[in-house]
Amino acid sequence: MNHQGKLNNKSIMNKRCYIAILFLLTLLSLPQTVLSQQEERLAVVSEYEGDVKVEHESIKKTVTRIGNRIRNSAVYEEDSVMTMHNSTADLVFNDNTSLKIEEDTSLAISSREMSGEEKAEGGFIRQVSGKQSGIVRNINIKAGKFLANITPSKSVLTEFETPSGVASVRGTKFAFAYIGGVTSIDLTQGLIDFASAGNEVNFSIEPGVAVNISTPESGRASVHVDRGQLDVRVSSGSINVESGETAGVQVDEETGGITILITNWF
Repeated sequence: MNHQGKLNNKSIMNKRCYIAILFLLTLLSLPQTVLSQQEERLAVVSEYEGDVKVEHESIKKTVTRIGNRIRNSAVYEEDSVMTMHNSTADLVFNDNTSLKIEEDTSLAISSREMSGEEKAEGGFIRQVSGKQSGIVRNINIKAGKFLANITPSKSVLTEFETPSGVASVRGTKFAFAYIGGVTSIDLTQGLIDFASAGNEVNFSIEPGVAVNISTPESGRASVHVDRGQLDVRVSSGSINVESGETAGVQVDEETGGITILITNWF
């Protein structure tokens, strides 16, 4: 190879090296949020009507439609979705779990790995999703109402959390609301296990059961059955609550003593 050829090859190699370094520097200079969003997207707003907002890193953006595309529709870790008055949204997760969100609703979405202690202790987690569960998807409802269709999974446990407590679900269809301090669940298909925020009560909900739960203060819980019947578990045993009945449970924080009052609204 002559001298000119060697110079050309060296020039090409230098250019390739320069391009590679430039690409690496550009990649490293990208905001961390951009890189993390690519890894952590949990759901998208697939359809909407009216005024819908997605809050990401404390910045609220309005979901808008441009042609066939919906902008600001992606939902990432710790994001919130809000529907304003006379507005609705369809939220679809990566596993095709979907929420049909009604007006005046606000909810936040996050996920975490299930701890070894949670896997070992059994209880709701084992009953609902089995020993292979690895991810907990938490949907924290600030206020509002939606219809949920949860895709069956042995690797993802979905939790719906309100100030009243936590509902853990598997392959499930149900209506869910948190309005005026009351959590309402109307189950169509599947299984839901519910534990009140202070663990005063817990119970399993089967298809056909509709129930309202409130926890007005620490140590107190109220469970009203609109339809069906529930076996409500407390630390001292269980109580059967029939349709139209309300079970009021109060736990003495000092002694642990339990007072139960059953009333009938009809």
